[in-house]
Amino acid sequence: MQASAQGFEPRLAPHYFATVGAVTQALIELMATEAPGAPGAHNATGIVQEYLRQLAHSLECFRLRNAMTGRVPEHYWPSEFSVYNGLPVSQQWLELAGDFDVAQASLANSDTVAELEEKILDHCLNQRSLPRELQFRLSQRLYREALTLKPCFLPRNTPQLTLVSKTQTVPRRYLLHWAVFDSERNLPNLYFSLIEESGAVPLHEDERRWHAYREALLNQSLSSLTLLTIAHGLDEDFPDIHPLTLRRIHAGPLYLHEFTSHSDAIHRVLAEQAGRPGQDWVFEWTVETLVSKDSRQVSRGLFRSGRRETYHIDAYRPDLVSAGASSIDRYMIMPIGPYQSMRSLNDERLNAMTKYVVGPEGSLLHRIQ
Repeated sequence: MQASAQGFEPRLAPHYFATVGAVTQALIELMATEAPGAPGAHNATGIVQEYLRQLAHSLECFRLRNAMTGRVPEHYWPSEFSVYNGLPVSQQWLELAGDFDVAQASLANSDTVAELEEKILDHCLNQRSLPRELQFRLSQRLYREALTLKPCFLPRNTPQLTLVSKTQTVPRRYLLHWAVFDSERNLPNLYFSLIEESGAVPLHEDERRWHAYREALLNQSLSSLTLLTIAHGLDEDFPDIHPLTLRRIHAGPLYLHEFTSHSDAIHRVLAEQAGRPGQDWVFEWTVETLVSKDSRQVSRGLFRSGRRETYHIDAYRPDLVSAGASSIDRYMIMPIGPYQSMRSLNDERLNAMTKYVVGPEGSLLHRIQ
């Protein structure tokens, strides 16, 4: 059940950005109360919320970036704004990252907001015409300022390492988290891993080894790779670092009535909400978890041995075997309108998902198992 790629008219942009803003705020509030899918220890709930705040800020930057789309024909951004799975397509996230890298330099070489507003006022008083060129420059300025004000969710978000055991205890335990915008599914993916590490130098003090591990994490963060494949690769490539758990949260798709094309029951549910702003969306997310059940000794050459993790996968669950995961949990959050429509459907997949319903002001009303 995928939402397909779709562009839309600039006049619909305010509704789109208002809706995605409401969705991300509802998710942030939900994570503060129940945190479905977030690891329960070491303040991981707050980590998920922070990634959602970064995602919300990036979407606000997209709103500012596209504020003048179609109004100044001689000016354009590198690509037409379009969405897939309810979010800006991956090319636009790459462009956002490029703009983020040069934002400070661009701001230093452009007029300030106050200077541009003064020029706009002067233009209106003296020329009595719409100052489109100046408005475009103001829009650019606000966008670039926004990029520097708060952390953004970017295509690759650097892995963070937290020691959760005593440094002198070997093996040492760390909680890792990182995130990427996955171009294959056009969704944000959040990753968490609890690892055991037994190097001569603690991982958080060994920049060379930590840098190599960070790059390996990011390079393998692909939806096409199962958690089992990722964990096995890391376990083999770094003999002194062993993933005990690995969790991936696929944050989406986001289904929107006017902005995504979809099949099956979701189309019917959202079609019934047509013309009801604030009610025409459903957000879905999937949590995959892989857990080590044991470790074993393996040969690493003449007179050397090493440790390898054995991960738990229920052989009687074809879905888990195919996914390379110990468990898979699926969730949905939606306004009350789509939920009422969904209740009348006899859809096995939708019925199996845990659902959260939000009220008109974005507050969590209740959870339905």
